[in-house]
Amino acid sequence: MAELALTQVRSQPQATTSNRMLVLDRLRGIAILLMAFQHTTYFAQSDLISESYQGVRPDITTWPHVVLGMITHLATEIFYTLAGVSVAFFENSRRKRGWTEWQITRFFFVRAGILLVLDRVVQLLAYGRTEAPFSVLSAIGICLAILAVLRRLPLWSIATFGILLFIGYQFLVEQFPPLPDSPFYALHVTLFHYHPDSWPLVRDPALGRLPLVLLGYVVGRALKGDFKLTANRLLAAAAGGLTAWLILRVSGGYGNILVYQPEWPFIYFFIMNKQPVSMVYILFYLSWGLVVLAILQRIEVYLQEGLVGRVLMILGQTSLFFYVMHLLVYALIGSVYNTLMQSGILPETLFNGMGLVRCGVQYIIGLLILIPLCAAYRQLRHLHTGSILQYL
Repeated sequence: MAELALTQVRSQPQATTSNRMLVLDRLRGIAILLMAFQHTTYFAQSDLISESYQGVRPDITTWPHVVLGMITHLATEIFYTLAGVSVAFFENSRRKRGWTEWQITRFFFVRAGILLVLDRVVQLLAYGRTEAPFSVLSAIGICLAILAVLRRLPLWSIATFGILLFIGYQFLVEQFPPLPDSPFYALHVTLFHYHPDSWPLVRDPALGRLPLVLLGYVVGRALKGDFKLTANRLLAAAAGGLTAWLILRVSGGYGNILVYQPEWPFIYFFIMNKQPVSMVYILFYLSWGLVVLAILQRIEVYLQEGLVGRVLMILGQTSLFFYVMHLLVYALIGSVYNTLMQSGILPETLFNGMGLVRCGVQYIIGLLILIPLCAAYRQLRHLHTGSILQYL
């Protein structure tokens, strides 16, 4: 799955609402929980398949797997969009503290480098991938570095570039295939061309989701003015996005990559290409992400003092820490389960044929470990605001 708006940049866990909107932290917390469940299914050997790659129609299993997979896919678009919002909030708060533009840019470059390194480490420890592919952390790091430079341009030009890249990304992928003999081959696949046989192995090309980061940045800048993310505005934007998605999906032309065929089961109408990412994929999941945000806006008063609201806020404010730790925790839980089953301590028939039940059990166990860890880490970062923890 993809990924996580882990470019949230903060040096204190309890920032005022003038620096960031807590509802966005809670939205990020929801995305974190969805992402964690999706990764749990991998370590529990019950993958959720509800997307295609390179326009190849996937073999899907059951309706519950598909529906749950579609729900968890909300996380990717939320993460990348909130990454841009966080950049806008961060630069605004640091200017008020007297930071120069170079200090702000340098911070983003350092954080991008840390994300690239963490991606290599996590892929090796959690997945055992010695080839250390460029995954979601690398993609967000590259997007962060690009935005660190682009943010100095006029806001209208950033918005225009984001729209053009969103529309033209599929064209670039189709017109400029990766050429292994090219001196720029590694840069080519890293930036915008998903290919399972590439080297380096790129699972999340950066430019595919860069439009979301730019959109989030533009919105973040607008939120520092008089613009308000009201529930009605969010629902109107979601309705517009879903309408555009439906038109493109029914037309079956540009913007799909995997084109739905009438003879296919109807569930495939909702199976869209994730890598390289298609326009319909982004429109569909970003629109539903806006719906979730609108709901959070409506129930914010109930979340402020409730346990659920506090947990979502903690997870949203420790997103990078959670991402790194959850892969390690769920990989360990899955390994322990397999070892216990192979040794005969657990019966081999336990959860046999009920993969999603096993996923649910391992998911809950992991959260019972991760939520206290995130709360402790948030407090630790608060006590050491000037250390390297400010980048994490």
